[in-house]
Amino acid sequence: MSPSAETELRVQPVDAATWQARSAEVVDLLADAIEDNASLGFLMPPEPARIRRDWLDPVAASLAEGRHLAWLADDARGLAGLVLLELATKQNAPHRAEVQKLIVHRRCRRLGVGARLMAALEARALSLGRFLLLLDTDAGAGSVPFYRGLGWQDVGVIPAHALRPDGALEGTRLFYKDLREPAA
Repeated sequence: MSPSAETELRVQPVDAATWQARSAEVVDLLADAIEDNASLGFLMPPEPARIRRDWLDPVAASLAEGRHLAWLADDARGLAGLVLLELATKQNAPHRAEVQKLIVHRRCRRLGVGARLMAALEARALSLGRFLLLLDTDAGAGSVPFYRGLGWQDVGVIPAHALRPDGALEGTRLFYKDLREPAA
């Protein structure tokens, strides 16, 4: 990321009210990713009403209840990316959380947006005592080397786990990161 682009990017945690206030932008971001065939739980073509009903509104409720945390990244052109952290709620898992839906707009890829979002998420997770983080991603996605580069440990692939937006069956790669371990 260039120095000028770096200063233009703002990564901020958001609450349920802000999430809802920016819902049109969030839906557009998710639709952009679906159109790029990112496996995010939706099939082509992106349907804004379904995205709102099946994902955006439930996340807003979860943010209000404190089960999810969310960060939005903005640049000079608007919403550049987002990431969610779901806090484990089981009594035996107060140290765990799951990273969900790291999404970077196509116009912002390979500019450090994802890394900045993940850094904010990891710092907050650690401050909450959530040192063991989990995530999954499309096994064939370009995000696999990205996560490895951020120090995430590859657990393996569940074959034929989900349909990509274009309807092709794809495996899901699982990762974990122990934030107590120093970065390699």
